[in-house]
Amino acid sequence: MRRTLQDELPADRTAGLHRRIADVLMRDDMFSGWGVRTIRRGESRYNPMAYHNGSIWPHDTAMAALGLARYGLKDHVVRLCEGMFAAAQAFDLRRLPELFCGFPRVAGEPQRAVERR
Repeated sequence: MRRTLQDELPADRTAGLHRRIADVLMRDDMFSGWGVRTIRRGESRYNPMAYHNGSIWPHDTAMAALGLARYGLKDHVVRLCEGMFAAAQAFDLRRLPELFCGFPRVAGEPQRAVERR
């Protein structure tokens, strides 16, 4: 999905596609409140602590935000960036790691699911 947001496909072939992809990315099962998970919560292999099975990769979230911005979906971009900035507060020197666990964000609680590589 993130790749599709980066492509510049002809408008006649993609009517509404980018909005549908954005809506999927921003659902609670994909967007944790901190970033976009690699696999949606609810999949049989979902594990928010696993490398590719539900963790959050800041680089991928940033690429998704770039694609959303390309299509003018600024509210989604703001939510993604705010989540990344909030997550960064839990890491040394406020620097995001390669990935971190994809547990849901709980209002008022710090990012508690950290996997350092």
